[in-house]
Amino acid sequence: MPTPKPEQESQPFAAELTDKECDRLAITHIDKKLLGSNEIRLFHTKWFDYRHLHPTKASILYAQEYLSAYRQGMQTRIDFNRGQYMRPFKGNFEESLFNISKRDYLGLWKGRQAADEMGIPYDFYCSAAITWAEENCWRYLPRPTQMYSTAMKHAIGDRWEDELEARTILPKRDATAHPDFISYLERQVNRREHKTFLLHRLIFQDKVLPDSLARERFGDQCIDAIDPDLFMTS
Repeated sequence: MPTPKPEQESQPFAAELTDKECDRLAITHIDKKLLGSNEIRLFHTKWFDYRHLHPTKASILYAQEYLSAYRQGMQTRIDFNRGQYMRPFKGNFEESLFNISKRDYLGLWKGRQAADEMGIPYDFYCSAAITWAEENCWRYLPRPTQMYSTAMKHAIGDRWEDELEARTILPKRDATAHPDFISYLERQVNRREHKTFLLHRLIFQDKVLPDSLARERFGDQCIDAIDPDLFMTS
């Protein structure tokens, strides 16, 4: 008997949703207090890859990352093969985020908002939450409504800061038009004892920090001292 494939986690319909359809779904299913000015504020704090997304589409993406992190946790906790099929909610999630219980889809919406408020990528946020629960010997892995408690957010925030101390994470989408993205890069450079290596990467390798802005933030002398061919190999 062939091994069955895990349930499809992606929701292909999401990419086809218009903003009008996203608005209708949000207004129909989400409490008004979670919408409006609250979502507008989050557009200025969320991770750069999501700033073009309607909150409904962003919540669908967060739900997919949560489900992936949950299954990885179950693969470690229970069984590798069985874990890839398990999930913490009932309903036809593959057809619509709102086919699961209201408690769960509101939990996913609020979890996504927590990640947006902290400016953390959804995959990192969800994986860090599952890891923290495991390290603290939770009997069950976190349900959607347990992903945004004060203690959880504090633990995830600490892990995110540790990650940024170790490496600079760049968005997959071009974010150079966002002034706060340049500020993010500046903070990352200033974390480093030896700034030259990261500046070289950002300016000449990844090309996410324009020379003019680098000079504005770090000065001509600093930028002129960087050899563009520093890491070139023959």
